This record gives sequence, C-alpha cells and structure tokens, in this order.
Amino acid sequence: MKILTNTIYESDFKPEGLSNPVTTPWFRNHVQKNYVFNYVAKLVLVLAGIMFPIGIKAQQPVSFVSDHQRVYANTFDSEVKKMMLEVGVPGSSIAIIENNQVAYAKNYGYKQLEDKDPVTDNSVFEACSLSKMLLVYVVQKLADEQKIDLNKPLYQYLEYEPLKHDPRYKLITAHMILSHSSGIENWQWENDPKVLEIVAEPGSKFVYSGEGFQYMAKVVAKILNQPYDVYVSKMVLGPLHLNSTYLKYVEKNDSLHIAASPTDYAVGYSDMEVPVKKWKNADPVPASGMHTTAADYARLIIGMFNEKNLSAAGLKRMTKPVIRMNEGSDAIWLSEGFFLLKTPDDTLAFFNGINNGFKSEIFYSVKNKRGFVLFTNSDRGELMTGYLSQLTTKFNLNALFTTSFYSVYPSQAISLFRMYREKNTAAMLTEIQNLKTAGTIKPNTLNELGDTFMSHDMELSRKLLEMNIELFPDSSLSYCLLGGVYYQTKKYDLAYANLTKAKQLNFDMWDIEGPLKDAKANLSKAK
Repeated sequence: MKILTNTIYESDFKPEGLSNPVTTPWFRNHVQKNYVFNYVAKLVLVLAGIMFPIGIKAQQPVSFVSDHQRVYANTFDSEVKKMMLEVGVPGSSIAIIENNQVAYAKNYGYKQLEDKDPVTDNSVFEACSLSKMLLVYVVQKLADEQKIDLNKPLYQYLEYEPLKHDPRYKLITAHMILSHSSGIENWQWENDPKVLEIVAEPGSKFVYSGEGFQYMAKVVAKILNQPYDVYVSKMVLGPLHLNSTYLKYVEKNDSLHIAASPTDYAVGYSDMEVPVKKWKNADPVPASGMHTTAADYARLIIGMFNEKNLSAAGLKRMTKPVIRMNEGSDAIWLSEGFFLLKTPDDTLAFFNGINNGFKSEIFYSVKNKRGFVLFTNSDRGELMTGYLSQLTTKFNLNALFTTSFYSVYPSQAISLFRMYREKNTAAMLTEIQNLKTAGTIKPNTLNELGDTFMSHDMELSRKLLEMNIELFPDSSLSYCLLGGVYYQTKKYDLAYANLTKAKQLNFDMWDIEGPLKDAKANLSKAK
C-alpha cells in the first residue's frame, strides 16, 4: 500500500554505497516512508493447533485459525501466490499470530528473479524500520527495571555531538524518541547532509525519525556499558529464541548470539522489478539494519505483548496514544513504540518500513492477541497488506487508505500494471482504451499508474495523467502529479500552471505550497 508508505513514513535508510534513496515523486519525499518469512523452526502449530516443544520441527499445518475462522493452507497459499503475481512481488513471507502464538508461517516466490532462486525456509529479508522494535523492547524493559527514566532528557545520560548546535536537543527524552515526537529529522542526508537538524519543537508533533533511534541506541549503550549488538543479543535475540535474526554482516560467529553473516538472503526489487544492490551493513543500524524472517519477527511481537517480559505499565506505554499523527484525524496515533490505528471496536498496534527494494509490515491487536507480519523483497510489497488482512485477521484498515490514491489488491491499476510488465506498453494502453470506451475506468486508476511510471518513463506518466484529466477534469490529484512530471523535466511554466490548478481545485492530500514556490522561482530564473 502506497497507502501506508506515502501517508506515514519517510524512507527508513539510505545505505552507504547506494546512489539514491527509495525513489518517490519529487514533492512527496517528506512523507515517503517506512517483508519475508521463515519456516517456524521453534514454535510450530500442527493440525489441531497443539504446540510442539522448542526445537522439534513439524510439517506445515493443513489449516490454521485466524479471527475465529479456520483458514485452509492450500487455499491461503494459492491466494497469496496469485496476489504476488498480480501485484509484481518476487518473494514474500507471512507469519500469522493467533492467541499470541505463531499460527502459520510460509515462504513464497523468489529471493532472486534472475536465476529463479526460490525463497527458502531460512531466507532472511531486510526488516527495514521494523528493526526499531528491538530498541523499543529494550528501552521499555529498562524502564520497567528503573534503569532509564523515559522523561529524563537524554543528554543527561549521554551528550550527543551531532545535536549540540541546537540547544533544544536538551529537551529531548526517550519518551519523545519512542513516540517520534523528538523533532529530529528522519535522516541527516535528507536536508543539509552536513548538519543533523531538529525540524520541530521537541514534544510538539509527529516527526518520524530514524536518527532519533540511532541516538537512543547510544544512550542505552552508555547505560549498560555494552554496544548495541551485544545488549540486543543478550536481552532480545537470545531470550526470545530469534535464531534467524541478524544485526549486521560479520566475518564469523563470536561467543555471543551474534550470528555470522546470512548466506541465504533475498535481493530487493524496484517497482519495475529491477534488482537493487544488496545492502550488507557491516555495523548495526538500530533504526533499519536488521535482517530476519517473518516467523522470528512474529516471536518478537509475541514476546513484547504476551505479558511475560514487560510489566503491565510497559504494555500500557506501548499502547497508549501520545501524539496524533494528523491534526485533523483521531484515527492514527503514536504510542511509545508503535503507531496506533483506532477502529470502532479495536486499537491496532502497527508499524511498517521501507528500504531500497524491501517493504515490511506488522499489525497486531492487543485486545485479541492476533496479528500478522509481512516481509517482501519489492517496492510494491505493501499493496498486499489489505488483502492479506481480509484473508486472515480481518482488521479494519480503512483509515489507512483514505489519504492515498493507491488501490489495494485487486484493482484496475494493479491489473493494468501487470499487463505492462508481462506484455508491453502498447498492450496496457490498448486495455486502457477499452476501459475508457466501456466507461468503466475508475477515477484514480490512471493517477496511480502515472505516479508509478514517474520514476521510470516520464513521457508515459504524462500521457496517463493527461488521459485522466480528460476523463475527470476536476481531479486535483491529476494536476498535482502532472505538475510533478513537468517540474522534473524542467518545464517550470507547465509545472506552475498545473500545480496552481491543483490548488484551485482544493488539493489537500499533501502540502504543495513548497513545490509551487520552487516552480515559480525556477520560472523566474528562466526568464
């Protein structure tokens, strides 16, 4: 779901050595944000749902229970494979949580398309921003043990040179970092690469921040007198039996639970199924550098919420709304660790992430002890989330879709994009013409396709958006996206005209005042 990534997260991390962060339209970089699975080697459900002892391996169950309904594995697997083919996701892995147990775990597809190399039981994927939950767990546990005061300014534990230039950094607490309200920008390279900036008053509002977690990891290292990989291994990986989780790529095993580099890993792919250079972080990156399986990650979530490892106060901190994500909506909040989606009958703890070529998702109902984990090696992976929920937990995720024009599977746009991938541009355009003739094309189908092609084929993007304006002349989104196309091709007069038209049509999906000013300024320079 571009639904999630465009609405909530900025990109999680730009690994060193990669040329660009995840590509998104030029005017939405500030709201971009941020999957795979393994055989359940430790806690596996058998047919009747009886648990095997740790260490005993079982056959996959023929069915499992989710939301009080029996789901047959063959049917579920068939639907997942069909969805992956339609959406364009090479490999995925899914873990279903029911009653705080791993009810089902299965791997699908390819970890490398070029050689048709299948995902195996042991293949690891980049967890992206879901890596942050390791530190959330550690900090909440330390708070329970009174080894850290979540409301004490962090500089009193550890002064932080990158932020000393701004006196407001002395206001920042662990509570603010955990709830993404510290005001620290997401990554230093996003604005001024030479300066780590505080872009909002600490504690005042939601500002997603990977850099905040990097700082907090160092604070914990100072408190425990241990480096991040050591304390995470001792406090999380070992006790929760996360045996397929890696914090970094290293030469060999050591005496701790820090495993050698995985040799069985998925390669990431762009929207257009172009392989992304594999990121092998030599050092831990607490905000986004974990490599793991969905089954392992499900055990982490269970360990956080099963009332065995954290106190009742700790669980409350992770599920209590702290900061509203959007001022105009009460649906999505931040707690000390998770995003919270408030629905009429439940509150879901969720998080998702994006690294180049990877998408990860987790949704969990604290009330019902139910959820799912999804890892994919594709920039399109989040488009699977809505249907996966329909097949299993049946969570009400509607609030996450209201601020996005991207559709959930199945949809016209997804089917048309598959036609492009498997045939060619001409076949897709012919089918679009057939839909136009039949009068069945939907208002955002061409907007979604135009946005998808914007980083790949600017001329095709322009053509699709102009088609949509012809069909739906009051689509403010079409004018906004078309303004982006013209801006990137340096046709500033047309960029300014289309963005102005979008504003006149009351475009409100994101702030376009900045792009409007930029287009006008460049237009003036050209004169």
